[in-house]
Amino acid sequence: MRRKHTQNQGEELENGLLTDEKEQKRKENRKYAIVILVNTVVIYGLYVILIELFPAFSEWILAAYLVALSVISVVYVVYNRAFTRKNLTVEMLPLTWSEAEKIEYIEDGKRRMKKSKWCITLIFPLGFTFFMDIFYLFIYQEYFAPVIGKLF
Repeated sequence: MRRKHTQNQGEELENGLLTDEKEQKRKENRKYAIVILVNTVVIYGLYVILIELFPAFSEWILAAYLVALSVISVVYVVYNRAFTRKNLTVEMLPLTWSEAEKIEYIEDGKRRMKKSKWCITLIFPLGFTFFMDIFYLFIYQEYFAPVIGKLF
């Protein structure tokens, strides 16, 4: 399949083929997208099943999901040092640092972002679960259930 050549793609194309680095990044992003999709189905499905099986414990189940989302989100932000190292260049760092220190500082930020990417595979599904719960409780039941009927 031939891709249309645009101005932005000009730098990443070599004789019509993507560079190895760009192709590797795309493969990795596809892998993460699949993991996020599978985790979303599993986490949301488990949530719905638990709420249906144990309605008396629905508040506890919701609280457990909320705690998990909060903890993972805080860990992600803290581990990545509040994203202060994102998009840094050597010129932005203090002049008193050596070039090696500057490069190591920037590379450490990149390593942290890469290592903590797994958190996103849990943050998104947990956030989606809360979004769907809020949608069901406050929008679906109010506006759609009288017309369509209740889901549960």
